Amino acid sequence: MTNILHHIALPLFSIAFVGWVGAMLVMRPSMNNVTGEDYVFLARAKGLSERTVMMKHAARNALIPVATQAIVGLAFLIDGSVLIESVFSWPGIGKLLVGAVLEQDYPVTQAAFFILAVLIIVMRLVTDIAYTYLDPRIKFGENS
Repeated sequence: MTNILHHIALPLFSIAFVGWVGAMLVMRPSMNNVTGEDYVFLARAKGLSERTVMMKHAARNALIPVATQAIVGLAFLIDGSVLIESVFSWPGIGKLLVGAVLEQDYPVTQAAFFILAVLIIVMRLVTDIAYTYLDPRIKFGENS
């Protein structure tokens, strides 16, 4: 068991660190912008606790740019897994894709790119659906 953890630590850290840092770099300025809004001042004036103000009022609106960045981060995560699988010799779609490109196996290359494209499109759809839950002003599928 420790051997598995020893060998998975560096690739896992490489993948997770890139995604986590991107979200944090977006969340901090977004929270700074939102905390100056009128509805946050109103929530504080009502006497709500600082935790309630930050979690229910500020963070919910600050998550919209983070959700946008998250989809970009997930796309980079999928693309980065191709590199991670190749560097660390892990079996997966990334290693398969690199091998197919080097061997000029076009059907396998097209299938791998198609799977990656479908994954990214599905993630975009999930992000658009998440917008409707994060911001009630955004309506999904309605004409204005």
